Amino acid sequence: MTLAAPLDSLTLTAVFHALPGAYLLLSPDFIIEEVSNTYLAETLTERHQLLGRYLFEVFPDNPQALEAHAVHNLRASLEQVLATKQPHQMALQHYDVPNPEQPGQFTERYWLPANTPIVDAEGRVRHLLHSVVNVTDQQRAHAQLGESQRRERAAQTEANHLVRATIDSSLAIIQAFEAVRDAAGRIVDFRWTLVNKQAAAQYNTDPVGQRLLALNPGVVEAGIFARFVQVVESGQPQAYEQEYRHEQYNGWFEQSVVRLGDGVVSTTTDITTRKQAEAALRHSEERFRALVTQAAVGIAETEEERFTYVNDRFCTITGYSRAELLGKLVRDITHPDDAARDLPLLRHLYATGEPFTVDKRYVRPDGSPVWTLASVTSLQCAPGHPNRGFAACIDVTDRKWAEQELLAAHARTIDILESTTDAFYALDAEFRFTYVNQRAARLWGRSPAALLGRHYWTEFPSAVGSESYKYHYQVQQEGRPRQYETVSPLLGTWIDVNIYPGPQGGLSVFFRDITERKRTEQALRHSQERLQQALSIETVGVLFFDLEGRIHDANEAFQRLSGYSHEEFVSGKVRWDEVTPPEFMAVTRASQRELLTHGKNTPYEKQYVRPDGSRWWGLFAGKRLSDRECVEFVVDITEFKQAQHQLHDFNRQLQRMNTDLDNFIYTASHDLKAPIANIEGLLQALQHELPAQAYVGSVSTILHLMQESTARFGRTIGHLTDISRLQKEFDQPVTPVSLTRVVAEVQSDLAPLLAQTGAQVAVAVPEHVTLTFSEKNLRSVVYNLLSNALKYRHPDRVPRVRLSYQDQGPYQVLSVQDNGLGLDLSQGKEKLFAMFQRLHTHVEGSGVGLYMIKRMVENIGGRIEVHSQLDQGSTFLVYFPQGPVFQEAAVADQGCQARP
Repeated sequence: MTLAAPLDSLTLTAVFHALPGAYLLLSPDFIIEEVSNTYLAETLTERHQLLGRYLFEVFPDNPQALEAHAVHNLRASLEQVLATKQPHQMALQHYDVPNPEQPGQFTERYWLPANTPIVDAEGRVRHLLHSVVNVTDQQRAHAQLGESQRRERAAQTEANHLVRATIDSSLAIIQAFEAVRDAAGRIVDFRWTLVNKQAAAQYNTDPVGQRLLALNPGVVEAGIFARFVQVVESGQPQAYEQEYRHEQYNGWFEQSVVRLGDGVVSTTTDITTRKQAEAALRHSEERFRALVTQAAVGIAETEEERFTYVNDRFCTITGYSRAELLGKLVRDITHPDDAARDLPLLRHLYATGEPFTVDKRYVRPDGSPVWTLASVTSLQCAPGHPNRGFAACIDVTDRKWAEQELLAAHARTIDILESTTDAFYALDAEFRFTYVNQRAARLWGRSPAALLGRHYWTEFPSAVGSESYKYHYQVQQEGRPRQYETVSPLLGTWIDVNIYPGPQGGLSVFFRDITERKRTEQALRHSQERLQQALSIETVGVLFFDLEGRIHDANEAFQRLSGYSHEEFVSGKVRWDEVTPPEFMAVTRASQRELLTHGKNTPYEKQYVRPDGSRWWGLFAGKRLSDRECVEFVVDITEFKQAQHQLHDFNRQLQRMNTDLDNFIYTASHDLKAPIANIEGLLQALQHELPAQAYVGSVSTILHLMQESTARFGRTIGHLTDISRLQKEFDQPVTPVSLTRVVAEVQSDLAPLLAQTGAQVAVAVPEHVTLTFSEKNLRSVVYNLLSNALKYRHPDRVPRVRLSYQDQGPYQVLSVQDNGLGLDLSQGKEKLFAMFQRLHTHVEGSGVGLYMIKRMVENIGGRIEVHSQLDQGSTFLVYFPQGPVFQEAAVADQGCQARP
């Protein structure tokens, strides 16, 4: 749908005045901001008596109507609307108004008031709309029941008409819908029940009664349909901004949606222009960073009064090509009438550095003049360098011709003056108004008739002594037009004023509001200041270079990093290929090609050579500014690269140490296996050879102890082999493994021990849970923890073991809780997880199980924790990192961990 262009504020004010109902527009502090003509008539007041005044100061309670309490009731309603942000229809109010013909007396009035909030995009109440219906006559005739009922129906009809007139007079699109539900009660569409004139104008047919998705199927893709459903089902209103490019509409709108019965009411306002303005402001800083090449104003740089640089816009304004302008004297294209004035201004600029702004005419190649408004500043140069100037100009030819037309149009008809968009007034030699157009009158809040013949400074005493006051007299005395910009003492906004001398000492004055332009100019100045501050950052080097590779400028940070001075860069003697080591030339040239082809390059690392031969590392990223210039940003990463090199050497040393340690463990365990096996065989042979009579005294006990010691030694060697294997399996491949499946398999393996102990095992692990881990290692973790819970059971109670799972952000946590013997952790948790260390020695074990679990989990970036109380039980918590990202990080970090 296509929305009508938004009306300006003065037109909106006029529309408000003309509303058929009685309306007041209030601030949240109950100050009267605007009033409709109907309201003035109903309350026997005039607009200047109400605007800017406190509501209850203008309309106090009638002291004779003690039962009314009108002020109290109205204030309570307004405060309720402020608090709830919802409209409030008040009951009938007895609220008398002051009688203008009899001061101190009141005229009886009965009203039906309603108060409505007007909220902004953030949901804050900006205004209150107070409307009243005068029902005094109906109340007086209340005794006549039949007449009263008729009048009540008439009042209701009028109220409906007023509501209809109000929504139709709104510039926003207002639409009401009822929900369309299927047999299951689900909302499948919406049907129009009401539209205002703005909404009806968007369609070729009356949408009332039709379905939303039939006329606007795009609301599904845009999410608007889902929002409507959410508002109906939740009852919560929604307000949002939306870009919509479907059916009748192509742009941005702001929409608020509230529930009404089993449907919604939406209010839609076109904000396309505002969004475009916001986008333009966001891009202003980028445009300045492009060094004004594509600037909307003409830019020229001069040395000794000759052009050394011009942008495209300057060429367009003057009509010359860049090749024709470069090297040409400024006075060669300056209008002869302006040349005599410009030369002293330029010399004063070069001598003092003081900038100036001047209306200046250039002569195009075809001989036609072009007017510009030029702002000229000096560029700081080193001593002995030529004088340089920088000029920014805009084409104001149209404005100049308009000014000349306005001078000639002073005698034109009132219709022509009224048609101009500028505010206009005319004064005689005594500064009395001889003409005021409607726009000026509306801005001042006066009628033209009330000002004609009145003295300017008497009617507006706040302007006496202002800048406008001074220029009015100056133009009258000098007889020359004057254009200036100032903050209006009457309006409080920025205005652009043009004053022209008229016949017999009179004046003709045009003015327009330029507040938005001033704000934009301020934003642009702020953008330039921020760019300068960015270039002064001490930790980021910035260098500018041309397409031939010459570095012609750099900030202080890059000067310090590179060892070259600003003068050396400015002279053009430093080239990037001459300060780049040979081994980095290929990557540098590739980056430069990317910069020239795509306008920017991918950040890359390389070394630079200083004048003294030393090198430094930098991280570089660049952007192409124009057809002739590029910029590059540099961060010094020398210390980082040094630390990276040291870390690489340290990792290689750790890897060699780990390899040597693994080889030692493997060799030792392998070489000891054969002697242990021989000892075991010799003990068996000895037992077989000894006669029965040799088993006397402690011989049998000694033989048994020797066998047990040999067996323990063999198991220790086996554990060393397992530990060596664990070290070699450090980078065991990981895959998503079902935790419930591994737990079930371990329970099956431990079935005999479970049956023997009568243990009760509870598993609280969701079926879908998978852990990114080695399946073999996960099985070992579960087996060790579950078997330990059974081995170290309490002798006085049945073993109860609970395996559970929790998702804790970056970790998946497996918990194994038992009611066994518990642990005395005062001996140190480090001992619990150390190799060959045990806190319970009455049960057979090696003391390597928990050590191996800890290593396997820590190898992937996880951890294991234990919480225990002696004689109460223990809980082991194993933290597995979420997903493969953590596994990759752990593998990448292997070289930084020394193995025990």
